[in-house]
Amino acid sequence: MTLRPARIRRASKLSLDVQVLILTSELDFATDRICRKLLNDGTAFLRLNRETLSEVSLTLFPKEGMLLCRKDGHEWRVGEKLRSVWWRQGTFDRNVANGYTSVNEQMERSQWSAFMRSIMVADGATWVNDPSAVYRAETKAVQLNQAARIGFDVPETLMTNDRFADVEERIGSQVALKSIDTLLLRQGDDQLFGYTTLADWRTVATEHLHLAPATIQAPLLNKLDLRVTVIGMPPSGGPV
Repeated sequence: MTLRPARIRRASKLSLDVQVLILTSELDFATDRICRKLLNDGTAFLRLNRETLSEVSLTLFPKEGMLLCRKDGHEWRVGEKLRSVWWRQGTFDRNVANGYTSVNEQMERSQWSAFMRSIMVADGATWVNDPSAVYRAETKAVQLNQAARIGFDVPETLMTNDRFADVEERIGSQVALKSIDTLLLRQGDDQLFGYTTLADWRTVATEHLHLAPATIQAPLLNKLDLRVTVIGMPPSGGPV
């Protein structure tokens, strides 16, 4: 958490009811501008940076849906007065490629990530980037399912660890082999990333496939990737 002296001086009492909660990181410079605007508007806000959570005292009350933050004699209450929460971090930690130096470090990272997600109990506020919605939206199977429902031409897709699956009947012999989720691995000092590979299904359908499922998809050749941003209407976009 970053607490700037100006923000503390602005508070006229040691205890403050938070109206806006921002969950982010130290290097999120875009959020700095939002914090300055909230400060100038006199809006009571609390910014928690994931890298420095252990430097403050945090207590979450799940039954009441309330969060209490203490530091240097000051207290911030995230409860009934909370109007909005801005989630500015990953929904779950994929960063397995860094290689933590100790078991304690691994435990701290996993438990703080879970603690931050637990703040979803503050469901009376308006969430920007609700983690539960983001988690669902980031799941590839859900993306394909919803796209097909609204009329997009979705390529035939299976997610399987079964080498006897009806892939050639449904897709053909040439397939696009993908991970089900972003694949980041570490091998010694090397960091590895999994990417889409065009392959013959017979080279994929080995006895090793049962160890972990994969996405098997009809390949899209001569394709054009588009990035579309939707903020109100109309949407905007262009080729990537």
